[in-house]
Amino acid sequence: HKIAHRDVKPANLFVTQVSGKRTVKVLDFGIAKVLHDTSVTEALAAVTRQGPSAFTPRYGAPEQFNKQRGASGPWTDVFALALILVELTTGKRALDGDDPTQLYVAAADPTMRPTFRGRGLDVSDAVEAVITKALHVEPKYRYAEAGEFWDALTQAVGLSPEAARVSQPAVSSGKGKAPTSDDMATALFAEQVSLQVPSGPTSAPPEAHARTHPVESLKHDPP
Repeated sequence: HKIAHRDVKPANLFVTQVSGKRTVKVLDFGIAKVLHDTSVTEALAAVTRQGPSAFTPRYGAPEQFNKQRGASGPWTDVFALALILVELTTGKRALDGDDPTQLYVAAADPTMRPTFRGRGLDVSDAVEAVITKALHVEPKYRYAEAGEFWDALTQAVGLSPEAARVSQPAVSSGKGKAPTSDDMATALFAEQVSLQVPSGPTSAPPEAHARTHPVESLKHDPP
């Protein structure tokens, strides 16, 4: 929708019911910017260089830490979503670091990308290529927006984007419950990713518990 959220993180992703259907809502557009032209160019996106630079370092893209790297925009949200996806599938932090400086180094180091393989998962070349592009240090080499990222990812695991948007995976949580977002994520990656789910409770990022109803995708039930 040509909106740059610029603070995508687990605490801002809520699983809820809309017209009886399970969906995810993105909250807190406090530092969002609207791009008024459909073409995503550096000149038009330069507007995002102005205004507040507040963001969550744990899910920050390199250009948010250092504006010399370029404008923030929908591609910035792609970076954050890719980090969240890596955390969802590994149960571990995507970026290593305890303060903004360390997190910037982790986000911007071209030799240490926090991809699936970079975090110890066994994935296909196609899936790794998608997450690598989504986490590219340079904004211009990432997917331009989240829809493009999602379409590439679903195609990489053998699903058409249309099917991925409407299908309900025929899986269960193992407890007789209706499929949850955990199950859907598992179904999406089951044939491509060897999920290394710990035997005990996982250490979900603390941001996932920041509000009353955090995104449930970050709560793993052992298979």
